[in-house]
Amino acid sequence: MINFKTIIRIIGILLLLETVMFLVCSSVSFYYRESDMLDFWKAGGITAGIGLLLAALGKGGERQLTRRDGYVLVSFAWVAFSLFGMLPFYIGGYIPDIADAFFETMSGFSSTGATILDDIESLPHGILFWRSMTQWIGGLGIIMFTIAVLPIFGVSGLQVFAAEASGPTHDKVHPRIGITAKWIWSIYTGITTLLVCLLMLGGMDWFDSICHAFATTGTGGFSTKQASVAYYNSPYPKKRRKLPYSYSPALSWLRYGVLGVFIIALIAGIGSLAALLAPYSAYGRIANNLFQPIWQWGNNLLAYLAERADSYAFYETDVWLKSLPTFIIAAATLAVLVVLAGRNGRTYCNTICPVGTVLGFLSRYSLFRITIDSEKCNQCSLCSRNCKAACINFKEHQIDASRCVVCMNCIEKCKHGAISYKYHPFGKPAAGKADSEQINETRRSFFTATALVAATSVLKAQEKKVDGGLAAIEDKPNFRNTFV
Repeated sequence: MINFKTIIRIIGILLLLETVMFLVCSSVSFYYRESDMLDFWKAGGITAGIGLLLAALGKGGERQLTRRDGYVLVSFAWVAFSLFGMLPFYIGGYIPDIADAFFETMSGFSSTGATILDDIESLPHGILFWRSMTQWIGGLGIIMFTIAVLPIFGVSGLQVFAAEASGPTHDKVHPRIGITAKWIWSIYTGITTLLVCLLMLGGMDWFDSICHAFATTGTGGFSTKQASVAYYNSPYPKKRRKLPYSYSPALSWLRYGVLGVFIIALIAGIGSLAALLAPYSAYGRIANNLFQPIWQWGNNLLAYLAERADSYAFYETDVWLKSLPTFIIAAATLAVLVVLAGRNGRTYCNTICPVGTVLGFLSRYSLFRITIDSEKCNQCSLCSRNCKAACINFKEHQIDASRCVVCMNCIEKCKHGAISYKYHPFGKPAAGKADSEQINETRRSFFTATALVAATSVLKAQEKKVDGGLAAIEDKPNFRNTFV
């Protein structure tokens, strides 16, 4: 049986806590002397009344929740929080449609970030603050907030956590799940506070800093401005960085040489050499020998600190390194990748990596490719200086398709519309007028020859009557009376 009394009581308590949030937002409205303060009071009165009623109806319920109770509580808590959370939007007339108000609120609590508002800056400060707070609460989860306060009322939050969590399960955390939830919320609040300070140092006022910190920490994206953070044009000063890239001819001897060595190593059964050149093997070595130990050391540090605070949210694990040579090879590979990517962009991908070489060879015959219109190009070299593949020869108006990854950066950077992504039949380069006439003539000849061959085949087929295409049809004797 589902413990409805306890579930109703917990939802009532949550609504009372939501009322407190309304009062916090009304204080923001009072500070700015705006009329939405009354809207929050009305919404808070309705929410508090329903919350007290549910809390009273839920008295006498069992203090222990089952897993089924946890699933029911999680579902109803999200809906209830959103239903009453939309009241300030609807009562104040800022979002007059109930469906739109519910959508906006649910988008905030689920940290989705979608909105139906098209004039955000016309909203009062209290509504904007509540809008951002929904994302902050929803970022870590309403249920995680519930778990943190359940022990106050003598109710276990373990099954609620098991119903809500998508990662660790209840048997991997400390039995005192409330302590774990409080620790997580403390870290979450600390990160938010740090972000508020950084935004204020960047030039934002306290209100915009808090609202954007709420939305950023909750990974939602709500803003107090219609243009979002683009409104501020970056509060922090940026040093203009010189574009580091430029065109360089393809090193075909290196590309196909590495590919040849890789193929020979595979055929000869030299697995160590093949694994050294294979990009996926290189990534596996880096992840297992560098990233994983660092992650485990960080986990052990958190386990040490958590244990001192009487929490076992983290468990100490053994850090194991396979061998010193493997570690050195992984570190050297990562260093080479970082240097090549920082200085030359995609040099490793389109010059050294054997997989990239094979894909680049196939790209030479692609039906769609980026081309440069020589009549529109003024040779500003902006496309070439933004190309990480170093494949744009702006002087010759050519792009090396075997190295181009179609990132479209050049199309975005070109201010004259000289670069476009076009269809090229049979993977041939872009053609001029004379070449176009020749191609059209070739097409006509091809289609004419195809039509003649097809017509001839049809005539030949009419001359022969075949049964399934295997043998000529012959009159068959009538066996109807054979077995009479």
